[in-house]
Amino acid sequence: MRCTFIIAIAVLLGFGLTACDRDEDESDLQSSIRLLAPNGGETLIAGTTFTIRWSTYYVLSPWAFITLSTDGGEHFDHLISSEGHGGTYLWSVPYLPSDRCKVRVETAVVMGVRVDTSDSCFTIVR
Repeated sequence: MRCTFIIAIAVLLGFGLTACDRDEDESDLQSSIRLLAPNGGETLIAGTTFTIRWSTYYVLSPWAFITLSTDGGEHFDHLISSEGHGGTYLWSVPYLPSDRCKVRVETAVVMGVRVDTSDSCFTIVR
């Protein structure tokens, strides 16, 4: 019953998942989010669509907050609060030409927020 109770609380709070079937100390479980695309080097054409992709580990929340930087990661502007997309979001590439673009994706977990950003810049062209 202990495991069911912990998972039920996690679902109700909408945050992270606590694994209950481990014999080890549960503090070594690390939730994470990883941006898969765009992760740097891509050239995207403004006005087209591109699938932003990410994966999560030990994250129960269906929410991902996606932001865009066109200045190499100095500032980020909100793109979308994505719910239930299962690690993908079909993005309409904006008319913001830059060769210093990065995407950041983040999600809430029990102990805070997990964030990942494009490893290097990608380009948006007209």
